[in-house]
Amino acid sequence: MSDDYVLEVALEVDKCDIVLTEAYIQQAIVDGLRQLFGEAGASIPISIDKLAIADFGARFIVRCPAFCYVKVRSSITLQKRYNFRDCAFHVLRLGANLLELSDARIELSIN
Repeated sequence: MSDDYVLEVALEVDKCDIVLTEAYIQQAIVDGLRQLFGEAGASIPISIDKLAIADFGARFIVRCPAFCYVKVRSSITLQKRYNFRDCAFHVLRLGANLLELSDARIELSIN
């Protein structure tokens, strides 16, 4: 069993004059963890592996330890602000590694 989980997440936000970088997105997720679970939640080690800017905002991959996956997912789902603007985070897919996410894309394109 893997020690990490990876989540593919979409961020919907109005892109006019807004900065979408891995560091800003990671800080937004850490702030959400802090609001929901306090300083213990903010200390959960997460990382943003890939970031793709899209018309609606961004899509990115979040990596977190498996033992705190539920906390990270709930924090992402309940997050409603990004850089002082209304937003919506959507967890699209998850897996124990990046290969599981890529396999899902292959199956979807075949069917």
